[in-house]
Amino acid sequence: MAVPVSRAALVVDDEDDVRFLITVVLSDGYHVCEAADATAALAAARTQRFDIYVIDIRLPDMNGRDLCRRLKDDRATAAPVMLISAESSPDEIAAAYAAGCDDFLGKPFSPRQLAARVDALLDDSRAYRRPEPT
Repeated sequence: MAVPVSRAALVVDDEDDVRFLITVVLSDGYHVCEAADATAALAAARTQRFDIYVIDIRLPDMNGRDLCRRLKDDRATAAPVMLISAESSPDEIAAAYAAGCDDFLGKPFSPRQLAARVDALLDDSRAYRRPEPT
């Protein structure tokens, strides 16, 4: 019997294969939505509540760090953010954290590591629980 899914994740990556991999990894325990760019991600975040965002830094229409800032600056869309990137230099990682991300994962990554780190972020994210609209 399948366990009911109670958490929602938004995966934002313009690479179809990476987005598919992340979706498959997270689909065991999360309702996963996908977006190929920041514009679609912002639209989705305005219409659905997400518990976590997994965002590639290099997007075609906006830098993932800027998307992170926009999501976190809006109380209605704020949730933990994991930024991912093929570029994982110390400067890139520092810039990701300066943008407000809660975790950074370099590509390529282990699916097990991704799942464990997303779960850990949500277990530690009590501060992000927003009151339901009245």
